[in-house]
Amino acid sequence: MIRILHTADWHLGQTFFGYDRTEEHTIFLDWLAKEIRDKEIDALIIAGDVFDVSNPSATSQRMYYQFIYRVTAENPNLQIVIVAGNHDSAARLEAPLPLLQAMRTEVRGVVRKLDGGEIDYDHLIIELKNRRGEVELLCMAVPFLRQGDYPVVQTDGNPYAEGVRKLYTQLLQRAWERRKGDSLLWQ
Repeated sequence: MIRILHTADWHLGQTFFGYDRTEEHTIFLDWLAKEIRDKEIDALIIAGDVFDVSNPSATSQRMYYQFIYRVTAENPNLQIVIVAGNHDSAARLEAPLPLLQAMRTEVRGVVRKLDGGEIDYDHLIIELKNRRGEVELLCMAVPFLRQGDYPVVQTDGNPYAEGVRKLYTQLLQRAWERRKGDSLLWQ
């Protein structure tokens, strides 16, 4: 059985009414690293707002990258999935993806489109593996959705809500198709 630890809203780099929270963030990340090790976590999910602003300080970025390096070095089977939140710069968060993938870390900041303009749903689905290296489940890694990220829906209601609903419906359908089509999954 796969063990998942889900977090969100780190807001690294935040100052709170002029108070620098770097020390608090350092304590949090040390605690989180210990929990991952002690609880033998297989997958860490970071669901948005890694940083407090879209252009984070060098100190905040260093803290983030040092944490990822540390926990993946200390936990050789750990997988990390990070999705961008509304405070994050989607492209900036995804920029070092090739380096992060070498540390078993996947980042989804941008909703990619295929040549025909259709959403690349497969890119938003990440396989999570158990300690034996077998795919145990699929993670739907959807970043904060901005205009243009979700399908356009003709509606008398809320076009944002209906577009988001359609994106999730199609994503779930694609995950279900992958589940049914992969004989190695879900045995």
